[in-house]
Amino acid sequence: MKCFFLFLTLNFIFFNVLHGQNFDFIPEQLKPITHAELLKNPPSKKIDLVFYADGTPTTFDAVINQVKSGELVPEAFVDENGDYKALVVNKVDSKINYPKIPDSIKNLGYSVGNIQSDTVIIFSQGGPSFTLDTWRFAKLKDIVGNYLWVNVKQGQMLNPNPFENKELTFEDLKNFERQSQKNLYEVVQFFKSQNKKVFLIGGSGGGFLISRLIATYGNIADGYVITTSRLDMNDEMWKPRLKGERTLFKSDGKTIYLGNPPTTVLDKNINLFQAAGVDRKLTKELGQTDLSNVIFLYGKTDNRVGALSDHEIHFLQSHGALVIASNGGHLIYQDYIEVLLRLLLLD
Repeated sequence: MKCFFLFLTLNFIFFNVLHGQNFDFIPEQLKPITHAELLKNPPSKKIDLVFYADGTPTTFDAVINQVKSGELVPEAFVDENGDYKALVVNKVDSKINYPKIPDSIKNLGYSVGNIQSDTVIIFSQGGPSFTLDTWRFAKLKDIVGNYLWVNVKQGQMLNPNPFENKELTFEDLKNFERQSQKNLYEVVQFFKSQNKKVFLIGGSGGGFLISRLIATYGNIADGYVITTSRLDMNDEMWKPRLKGERTLFKSDGKTIYLGNPPTTVLDKNINLFQAAGVDRKLTKELGQTDLSNVIFLYGKTDNRVGALSDHEIHFLQSHGALVIASNGGHLIYQDYIEVLLRLLLLD
């Protein structure tokens, strides 16, 4: 149980809205709760009433691994005392659902929402993660609008096995990162070819990926929300990772220190992978690129990636981006994402 809710906590990205009770096999007196509430007050024991969305009964133990992998979407229900009484899980097809989309593109992601919408919002997931977040980002459609929402797979999601089986080289991991850029590019280009307005959103590692996409392929989308990310990561942050050291920021968002070095093969690969995603100086690569369709949110006390430097802020602003500073840390996007998306979508 503890591992299940640790998994949810680590992967919780956006705040969610309350849904009405819409399953006739769930007692009417029970009410659904948001995933945010679930995280704040996890159940102390297993939930007895567990069903698939079609009403087929199952058990908590039978579905837990699929919830972890993102193959099942969970909805929890409580009684009048706030005690957990039921869980409903819904199977998802982790493909992009759109008419006549080529298989090569369809298999690069997961989609929810209105396939008839003229607007496509593409999510660039943080991490590095090894499975698609198939339900948390999807809740945004209930908050912001019933557009077509697409979460795009990253390179390591297509081939996760090497990360646990052997220590990878920096170049190996650069190739995974390049594949992630290519995946995003191909999905954006497809929907642009369908005369859709395409917007990208991403935070942390997903934000780094969007900025590098623009530097590599150009400003190809209609707009972007990038949060808790950087353009020029401090050399003191990523270069020590090439030697197996783990570097971190203090809560001032500026001071860098050495943490405990990674010990397992997976941790070593992730530590190096994070370096592979931040090694470029994008203020140089972006040159004279117009960034007037970019909203960039950063936290002044971000202890994961650090706060934007004065140079980065000046570069973004001088190239037309809207830069928003918060006194918060790395998780500030949870408080801002709805309003930033609404601002992005304004004509």
